[in-house]
Amino acid sequence: ELSMAHLVRHPRVQAFAPDEGRFGLESLFEPIKLLGRGGTGQTWLCRDRRSGRSVALKLQQRPLPCSTLELAYNEIVVQAEVGYGSPHMCLLREVVLSPTHLALVLDHEAGGSCAEYVARAIGAVSGQELCVPEDEARFLFKQLIAGVEYMHALHVAHRDIKLDNTLLGADAAPWSLAALALWAREKKEAEEKHQAREEQADNGPTAEE
Repeated sequence: ELSMAHLVRHPRVQAFAPDEGRFGLESLFEPIKLLGRGGTGQTWLCRDRRSGRSVALKLQQRPLPCSTLELAYNEIVVQAEVGYGSPHMCLLREVVLSPTHLALVLDHEAGGSCAEYVARAIGAVSGQELCVPEDEARFLFKQLIAGVEYMHALHVAHRDIKLDNTLLGADAAPWSLAALALWAREKKEAEEKHQAREEQADNGPTAEE
C-alpha cells in the first residue's frame, strides 16, 4: 500500500537520468519518447512490456520535496477514486515506485493536449479565420463540461483546468481531464446537506408542509 512515507524515503542508489529515458522501470516499460516536462517532473510515452499497451508515465524523482508531496499523493487518491466513472477522465492504471522515481501509469491519449491541438490549428490558418471552427469547439467543450459535471457530482473540483491539462483521444475525441493534483473536495457539511435534500425529495413533503 502506497503511503507518503514511500514518497519521501530517500533512495539508496544513484539516480537515473530521465532525459535519457532511464528511470529504473525498463523491465516493465519501454521508453519511446518524452511527451512533456513540467515543474515537478516529466511524462514519457512508453510501451507496457506486459500488455503491449501504449501508456503515459508521469514521473517524479524521489525523494519528493515537501512542497509537492501532498499534491502528488492527492493526485493518486483522486485519480483512483473518480477516474473510472466517466470517459472524460484520464485513467490511472497503476502507481509504480522504482528505487529513484514515482511513476503514475496513465492511459496515453493519442491526440495530445488541447494546447498542442490549438497550436496546430493556429498554424493552419491565416488572417481573420477562426483557428477552431465553432461547431468543432462546441463539440469539444460539451465533453469538457461533461467531465467537470461528473467531478462536481462527486463533490470534487479540479481547480487547474487549462489547455495543457485537457487531453484528446484519436481524431480529437474523446476529450479527457488530467493533472488532478490541485483537486479539492466539497466540505463535509455541504455533502451532508446535499444528501439530506435528496432524502427529503425521495420521501416526499413532510406533514408540516
